[in-house]
Amino acid sequence: MNPHGMTPRQLKLMVFVQTYTAEHGYSPSCREIAAGIGVKAASNVIDIIKALEERGLCRRLPRRSRSLALTETGHLTAVRFAARSVSRAPIAGAA
Repeated sequence: MNPHGMTPRQLKLMVFVQTYTAEHGYSPSCREIAAGIGVKAASNVIDIIKALEERGLCRRLPRRSRSLALTETGHLTAVRFAARSVSRAPIAGAA
């Protein structure tokens, strides 16, 4: 777990949802999230989403597909994590 008490998969899911939503204008399906974060079963994605909902980092509308959205706190957490991941990436061509 990271300093925020979140698992790596929870963070990957949040960054994936944020990026996908920005690119497509709507949230991804559970199967798309599973493929995007490297999880085999969509049911595992649902468990991760439920944990994030309990923390107040995302929300879903009942009985609506593609209704997953990050809350303001979730959005800020995803942005910070994505920025930190990019800043730690090796620079191409650097020796």
